Amino acid sequence: MVVLDRNDDDALVVADGCDLLVDVIPFEATHAEQLLARDVGAIIAISSASVYADAQGRTLDEAESLEDFPDFPVPIPETHQTVPPGDATYSTKKVALEQLLLESDRVPATIIRPCAIYGEGDRMAREWHFVKRALDGRPYFVLTNRGIGHFHTTASENIGELTRLVAASPRTGIFNCGDPDPPQLLGIARTIAAVAGHTPAEILLPDFGDVGSTPWSVPKPLLVDMTKAERELDYRPATTWSDALPKQVEWLVEATRDRDWREVLSRGSQYLKFDYQAEDELVRSLAA
Repeated sequence: MVVLDRNDDDALVVADGCDLLVDVIPFEATHAEQLLARDVGAIIAISSASVYADAQGRTLDEAESLEDFPDFPVPIPETHQTVPPGDATYSTKKVALEQLLLESDRVPATIIRPCAIYGEGDRMAREWHFVKRALDGRPYFVLTNRGIGHFHTTASENIGELTRLVAASPRTGIFNCGDPDPPQLLGIARTIAAVAGHTPAEILLPDFGDVGSTPWSVPKPLLVDMTKAERELDYRPATTWSDALPKQVEWLVEATRDRDWREVLSRGSQYLKFDYQAEDELVRSLAA
C-alpha cells in the first residue's frame, strides 16, 4: 500500500508508467487535471449516477420534497442529460471532471457511474440504518411513503468487474453500474432484519417526512440501464444484491463490535440518523 495526499499534485508521480490508473475518489475538475498529468496507459474514474437531470432540470442534489424530485426514465441510459458542469454542487463538480477526462485525446478515459454503493470497508454503509436498529432491538421500523422507494444499489464487486473489463479493452466512454436485482425499500428493510435475526413490526407511513426517512427513500424510481456495458463489454454482474447483502450485514456487525460505530463508519456518521425518541413519539401518537 502506498499512501498519498490528494492535495499534493506531485503525489501521483508514482503512477507514471502504469498501464491503468483507477481513481475511486475524484470529485472535481482539479482531480481530472491530476490524472491527465500522469504518464499512464488509460484512466478509469468513478463518478456517480447523481449527475443525471430530468427533462425539467431537476436533480438529486436539489431535491427536498416530492415536487422537487426528478422524474427519470426507467431505466436511465448513459445518453440521458446531466447537470451542467460547475462548482455549485457535488454533481456539477462530477460532471466537470467527467468532461475534462472525456475530452482528452491523449489517453483513453472511462467514466463509471454507480448508484448506492455498498461493500466491505464502506465507510458510508447505508445498511447500518437497519442493522443498528436490529442490534439495538428496536421493536419496529418506521418507513415513509409506505416503504415504497426504488433506488438502484451497486455492489463494489460489480464496480470491480466493470473496471476489469474496461482495463482489458481501454476506451473513452461512460458506463452505468448497478446491481441486476435492485430491491425496493421495503425489501431492503425486511431482508436486513431477517439476516440480522430481527423481527420488528412494520410502521408504514402514508406520506414523506423526516421520521421514517432512509438512505433509499425516494418518491420516484432511480434505476440505471446496464445495456451498454452488456453490449460493448460483454459485462455480466459479479454478484447480485441478494447474494451480497448478507455479507454486508455480517461485515457491519463484526466491524462495529465493541467499537464506536461512528469511528468505523466515518461518512455514515454524518448522514445516518437514529432518533429513536422521535420514532417512539410518532408511534405513540398513531396508537392514540
